[in-house]
Amino acid sequence: MSHDIESQLKFTLDGLASHLWVFTIIFILAEKDVLQDLCHPTPLPDLIEKIGLNEYVLNNMFDVLKEQGAVIRKDNTVCFSKPMQALISSKGFMNIALSVKLNQGKAAALVQDIRQNTWRHGWYHQDEMVLQGQGTLSEVVVTNFFVDVPRLTAQLSKPGCRLVDIGAGVAGLSIKFCECYPEVSVVAVEPADRPYKLAKANIEKSAYA
Repeated sequence: MSHDIESQLKFTLDGLASHLWVFTIIFILAEKDVLQDLCHPTPLPDLIEKIGLNEYVLNNMFDVLKEQGAVIRKDNTVCFSKPMQALISSKGFMNIALSVKLNQGKAAALVQDIRQNTWRHGWYHQDEMVLQGQGTLSEVVVTNFFVDVPRLTAQLSKPGCRLVDIGAGVAGLSIKFCECYPEVSVVAVEPADRPYKLAKANIEKSAYA
């Protein structure tokens, strides 16, 4: 391997590792519901209390974001930089962050399966984070794609419309259909036990059971 190619690969892998850490931290901050708080200077003690992590861990997290130009730290306060504020406000940002988190989960599961010699073909994930993440990402089929097909949206808006979601997973797509098209009656079919139980719980928690 030439020195130039080796250097380029190292640069790419180093960049990938940094980006994965950034997305992971942003996802944690989103789960703790502090993204909007960080759009203005927020005292670190307030963030420690709200996020529930100790000062050492939180400082390390924000240092990673600072190195990437995502936050500004001053006088024991933390604030997203202007470009970061614009990014988290953009359409689809959380779907991107969730996709990264989801693929991290899949990659970790793959490594574990290879170590234990349990890898097999097909979809067989049991981890709740992976399954629920996949369900959330599937919602974009309704919100992003169907709106661009007027004839289809017209059909879905008709009283008495019925839809069968085969291989429904955790029912993210089914629930989103009900949310966006109140006239639709959806039947979610999922043969696998783990996603079926999560789908049942998700539907019962929704307004469309």
